[in-house]
Formats: sequence, C-alpha cells, structure tokens
Amino acid sequence: DTWYVFINHGKRRKAKAVGGKAAAEAVAAKIQAKLTLGEFGLPRDDAPRPFPFREYAGKWLAAQTHLKPITVHTYRATLDKHVLPTLGDLPIPAISRKHVREWIASKLAEGLDRNTVKLALAPLRSCLMQAVEDELIAGNPATRMGRMLSRREATPDDAGPDPFTREEL
Repeated sequence: DTWYVFINHGKRRKAKAVGGKAAAEAVAAKIQAKLTLGEFGLPRDDAPRPFPFREYAGKWLAAQTHLKPITVHTYRATLDKHVLPTLGDLPIPAISRKHVREWIASKLAEGLDRNTVKLALAPLRSCLMQAVEDELIAGNPATRMGRMLSRREATPDDAGPDPFTREEL
C-alpha cells in the first residue's frame, strides 16, 4: 500500500510517494517543521519581493561611505556603462553564474581588454557579496570569475612534442 505526502504552500501543490503510513507521517512531520522554521526555501507570502539589480546596485553604492568619492564615481560609471545594461533589469536572485559568464564573454567580444572587464567585475562582485550578506541570495554568482580573464603565458611545453629532424636522427 503506497502512501503519499501532499504539500500545499501558497498556490503550489506537490505530491510525493513515500511508502507506508508510518513513513508518510514521519515525512509530513519533518516537512511541516521545516515549513514552520522557514527552511524549505519556498517563497513566503510576507517575504519581500525581489527587486531589480539596478535598484539594489544604486542603494549599495549610496551605502559605500567608506570608499573614496572617486572610487564610488568610478564604480557608478562602470556599473552604468558595462553592467546595468545587461544585468540591471534582472531580479537579484535570478542572476546566475551563467549570466555573469555570458556578460564577461560579451564584454570581451565587444573588444574590451581583459583588465577592463576585470575592473568592471569588481563592483558587480562586491555588490552581489553585499546581497549575500543581506540574505537576498545564498551565494555570489560573480565569485571567482576573474579566472576566466587571466591570461596564462604560453610555455615551450604547450607547443607539444618537438620531433627530431632527419639530420638529428
């Protein structure tokens, strides 16, 4: 005899086959406890709605009182010119590592120097790190993306084997 656990949360419903009655009751109790504690990751009705990255970036920049004014000005110009046209309208939780990778690739395809893209990545990464601290996202999708921009110098080993010429044989 198969028992199911049904989860009704907000306007969503999910069914899961769990085995017998005892297993179903145990699973239901665990799910209920997690829902009560808010640990299930489902949106709550009273949870604040995500707002666009553009809006958050503006608030983040305004709060950067520890930075020199020229740094804030540079960050604002960099975000306005390079980041916000692509990522500005996305809600913060929707920004993924794929979005950041595609953004980096598009900037390189536009002909921007790797160092310029690295410098544009800095305020994006810092802003998203603050979003992690504000518990808007679980992880920073821009972390460790600089490795895409590093340029490794070619070594003689990269050229492959160096076969002997006829004279050397």
